[in-house]
Amino acid sequence: MKDRKYEDFIHGAIGKPGIPQLRRTLKNERLWTEKIMRNGMKAKIVRYGSANDIDIKFSNGTIVMHKTYANFCSGSVACK
Repeated sequence: MKDRKYEDFIHGAIGKPGIPQLRRTLKNERLWTEKIMRNGMKAKIVRYGSANDIDIKFSNGTIVMHKTYANFCSGSVACK
């Protein structure tokens, strides 16, 4: 195989031509991830568009939209 990414090799996405490959994506890995925010509330990712566009649902039912995954990981997303 030529002109393939190293990332594809690591994730096992290089295979026999013409056969669809199952590939893990960050979206599948990060969706529904739960974390406790700095304010003590549990939060869960309910939509993952990209690392710069996620929607988060807090334990009280509030949904905060268009936040970054980095802010979610650091616990700095506030429930407004």
